[in-house]
Amino acid sequence: MDHYVLKHTTYDSPALSPGKLAYLSSGLDAVQGWLVPSTALYLAGLEQAQRGAVPGGLCEIGVHRGKSFLAMAIDAPAGDPAVAIDVFDLQHLNEDGTSSKALDDFRDNLRAWSLDDRVEIVQGSSLELEADGFLEAGPRFRLFSVDGGHGADYVLNDLRIAEATLAPGGVVAADDVFNIHWLGVCTGVFRYFHSGGTLVPFALIPNKLLLTDAASVDANRDRMRELFAAGLTKTDVPMLDGVIDVYGDVPWELVDDAGSPASLQRPDDSVDAVRAELTGAQLELARLRTRLREVQDDKRTLQRRVRRLREAAPPPAPAEPASGGLRRKARALLRGAR
Repeated sequence: MDHYVLKHTTYDSPALSPGKLAYLSSGLDAVQGWLVPSTALYLAGLEQAQRGAVPGGLCEIGVHRGKSFLAMAIDAPAGDPAVAIDVFDLQHLNEDGTSSKALDDFRDNLRAWSLDDRVEIVQGSSLELEADGFLEAGPRFRLFSVDGGHGADYVLNDLRIAEATLAPGGVVAADDVFNIHWLGVCTGVFRYFHSGGTLVPFALIPNKLLLTDAASVDANRDRMRELFAAGLTKTDVPMLDGVIDVYGDVPWELVDDAGSPASLQRPDDSVDAVRAELTGAQLELARLRTRLREVQDDKRTLQRRVRRLREAAPPPAPAEPASGGLRRKARALLRGAR
């Protein structure tokens, strides 16, 4: 691990809005779905940090019941578009069989977080979006989650949709890219790259690959490092023609705008919770080892400096014979006795 990773020793989140903190600390478990808690934080914090810096709104293909969509959309500016796309209850369009009877639950979750009148719901297959005119409005999203069908054709299509509608500087979060249970996603992602896709990966968060336009890679990499430095596990990892940073699932402590703390919600005794604690412990051990090496290097540097000083010092004056010194001391004692 490099020095940038190892110099951070706490797991405080960036300051979150009250709604996002409430959702991440007490609302995650109430929404059925598959999302690593740290990833929910990464998406929420990134959405906040984009405001004023990147134009546009939010979109997700593959909403299910809204677990990741809510992390992005809660407390987002009211004027920003927020679009939720899923087959929902049209199960004849769902090859993965994951969203049965999800629409009512999603609407209930939107109401619970006061989003029901701010979200445009598109029920249907993402394969029909282009034919239905979805691309005609042009680039308009700053954060786009791709978590729809996990077959290669769906992933290729959805990444193209995201690319065509992403505002300059925006971020696409592609789900399950390296998940061994969904190899169609990996196939679709590489088909996208090999067919001329222009999005560039810049970071990997738990179970999601983050991409942006080529001109915005450095800005988005820097933004993520500034927000989530404590979660960095590796930096500048080669991928395709560039490099990415890797962020782990660590034991984050949430902080709101006023500095009030809360814990990132995890299921009790969950594997994710144990894994996050283990990752945090491994990072802390690596930091301690690095600090030990630094102390040892400092010790060797000081030893070399002492040797150089000794070598440069003039030789000491010859010492007087011991006998002469004793005689003088004896005479002095005798004079004092008189």
